[in-house]
Amino acid sequence: MDITSVLTEVIKGDVSEKIGQATGTDKSTVESVIAVGLPVILGQMANNTGDEKGAQALDSAVEKDHTSGSLLESLGGLFAGGDSNNDGGKIIEHVLGEKQSSANETIANKTGIDVATVAKILTFLAPLVMAYLGKKKSSDNLDAGGLSDLLKQQKTDNGGLLSDLATAVLDKNKDGSMLDDIIGGLFGNRSS
Repeated sequence: MDITSVLTEVIKGDVSEKIGQATGTDKSTVESVIAVGLPVILGQMANNTGDEKGAQALDSAVEKDHTSGSLLESLGGLFAGGDSNNDGGKIIEHVLGEKQSSANETIANKTGIDVATVAKILTFLAPLVMAYLGKKKSSDNLDAGGLSDLLKQQKTDNGGLLSDLATAVLDKNKDGSMLDDIIGGLFGNRSS
């Protein structure tokens, strides 16, 4: 199951517009950030679940707050906080940890969008990722290992693992050039 494609379809259109309104930007900007940021988030989640402790931590978080996946059916709760999404901020902080600033800067550099806007948009994306994982956990009866395996199977458009992509992006000694392979693949190429 390609999580990136499923969530991209959920986010296209009205959701992108609403995230844009909540963050003071437009649909196109939101989609650019999501096209680059979503694979990084999913890839880092896969990396974080590489050991049993990490897998259990994600499983517990999904079990506690996201098992129903209802956010995907009723997106109103996502926008209740106006231009900030505290839950999303906490999720991003947990997933990216000390690499959060580096990720925001890399995504900003690749999209041409300022770091503050990138950070805000990602806080709206993170709860959707968790809601999707919650829905899969429930519908497919996944345990911690099952969630971890699902994340580890996610690939870029050129067949590389998202976990490898996240490692490249979040490693300050590399330039994150693997991102170029996925930009445009999720929302389609745009002509300026």
